[in-house]
Amino acid sequence: MWLNCHTFYSLKYGTLSVEQLLQLAAQHNAETVVITDINNSTGVLESLHHCKEHKLDLKILAGIEFRGKEEFNYLYTGIAKNEHGFSFLNEFLSEHNLSGKPLPAQPPQSEHVYWIYRLKNFPADLKENEFVGV
Repeated sequence: MWLNCHTFYSLKYGTLSVEQLLQLAAQHNAETVVITDINNSTGVLESLHHCKEHKLDLKILAGIEFRGKEEFNYLYTGIAKNEHGFSFLNEFLSEHNLSGKPLPAQPPQSEHVYWIYRLKNFPADLKENEFVGV
């Protein structure tokens, strides 16, 4: 699994086009690619279309890497478990983009999203059995 992959939609932080990233993943026998562009989900749909069009045997998972606007610091990464999760991630990001409110230090929880945190940002109120170390 290729986790936390950025395409050139991550501006300055991703240099590969969707096509280049997926071709590399296929050449290296990856089974799953998790597209988590920074503060957007533009590469996800293009990745799904590209795999279908070119008959690539890759599973695409959708996500977003969330970074703060101030110092562009990493906050957390959300990976959708399903369509509801993908919608949740996009609505969460859109709400903050449209209102101008900064992203919170802790994201809202959803049964449809896996969250990846830096250890120092891991929410203390989450139960131990919910923590999956990576």
